Amino acid sequence: MEPKTSEEDYKKCAQRAHELFEIAGMTELAGVLAREKDHAYACNVGIWFWSLGHKNMAKMCYERSIELKAEGSTYYNLAVCCDDLGNEEEAIQALRRFYEIVDDKEEIKAAENLLMENGKHHLIQKVREHDRINDHLH
Repeated sequence: MEPKTSEEDYKKCAQRAHELFEIAGMTELAGVLAREKDHAYACNVGIWFWSLGHKNMAKMCYERSIELKAEGSTYYNLAVCCDDLGNEEEAIQALRRFYEIVDDKEEIKAAENLLMENGKHHLIQKVREHDRINDHLH
């Protein structure tokens, strides 16, 4: 039986990213995430990495969280992270999944307000444009 992941495992990954090249931290993180079984914890660690400026590592955590359990909030975080990394197409796809999963209008409105407050209104526009084009074609 593999040992349970701990906060110390993730702290070690972040420290390594600072001391060495980010790729070394990402390689180690991949091994830790492979053992992670808690989707919420993986997402929270992604938020932590994102707040430290390790966007690629945050993306890895969000993707692992989604593998374990797809939730709208994680897709929202992934969309923001991908956009921060310059991966607009991935960001749009993640935001589209957010809209597909979340049916609470208040949650959607709150998410859109945060996107607009943080200069990411273009993602909302791109998703709506894409959906209008697809509706027109079908």
